[in-house]
Amino acid sequence: MPDASGYFTYREWEKWAVDKITAIGTGRMKLIDENDREGYLRVQIESMIRQALRHGRSGRGDDDPVSP
Repeated sequence: MPDASGYFTYREWEKWAVDKITAIGTGRMKLIDENDREGYLRVQIESMIRQALRHGRSGRGDDDPVSP
């Protein structure tokens, strides 16, 4: 979970993002329009990859903060 200022460590963010994508992909998290599932998953995965790349390129480690 994010701290009081709204930040996760990278490891916490990674777990949160994977859990969210998995819940959507398996149907545990319901979408308003189930026809949007594929598009929503694509956006979430692309966003997660971009965030991971930005974090790594910044030179930060797994325990450094990431904004959600």
